[in-house]
Amino acid sequence: MISRVARGHYSIAGKKPFVPEVSKRMKQVNEILRKALPFATFCLYQGADLTPYLHNIATNNVLYVETERDSCEAAFNLLKGQGFTVYVRPDKELIYHYIDLAGDAIFVKALSSESPVSVREGITVPTLEKLLVDIRVDEDFYDLHGSEAFYVLRNAAERNVINVSKMMRYARRRHIDTELQKDLNEIGL
Repeated sequence: MISRVARGHYSIAGKKPFVPEVSKRMKQVNEILRKALPFATFCLYQGADLTPYLHNIATNNVLYVETERDSCEAAFNLLKGQGFTVYVRPDKELIYHYIDLAGDAIFVKALSSESPVSVREGITVPTLEKLLVDIRVDEDFYDLHGSEAFYVLRNAAERNVINVSKMMRYARRRHIDTELQKDLNEIGL
């Protein structure tokens, strides 16, 4: 059974769309941010959404909050004031040495313009295509760079429907389209 995924793209039945879980914590954080910063755009997701695709299973309970660059500090201060453990734009060194990804931390970082997102239960969440690109570029996913990113891509392609043209458009914006295209060719997408 073949089903249409996008214009000119089809999928073999059995592959499911990527549906990130919307947790109580995500709803709570989203409500706080929407009330205080109604004109800002937010994209929320959990690190645990990537766990099924990983080769080296690692616990990641981090809640990622992406917003416009101008809103990062305001969102950080707001959530910090509400008692959450929050980090704004954490880099590789900070994460490696001081942050327990198994804890309940929140990372606030910049949302790339024209990121592929969708809305689930009233919360803007990333598409699988966005996550597959971001894990290759973003410093807070340093542990997934290299061969682990390839493994995640391969697992995602086996299990889920991926809109390759959407992913490649976003990859061009993030300047990793050549590297990603090589991996896509290797797995046969």
